[in-house]
Amino acid sequence: MPPPKKCQGKEALQRINYLYQAANELMAINSANIHLSRACSNLMIQVSKKCVQRIDVDIKRKICKACKTILVPGISCKIRIKKKE
Repeated sequence: MPPPKKCQGKEALQRINYLYQAANELMAINSANIHLSRACSNLMIQVSKKCVQRIDVDIKRKICKACKTILVPGISCKIRIKKKE
């Protein structure tokens, strides 16, 4: 039986996950914490680039590419629904 495979960059993935949760909570608690939330999400992106780890697609879609802010409906972004004609 071969030895179990080790997960490459497990610590980096845990750190990315923690930073995402922290940024999300800071944004949800109070919109005045937008600078702290932005710092957490920016650090999360830097960690992923340094360790050559991909951020999950669902998480990537919740981060603004321009300002690196977590997108929370009603607080930091607007959602519009268009009806089909």
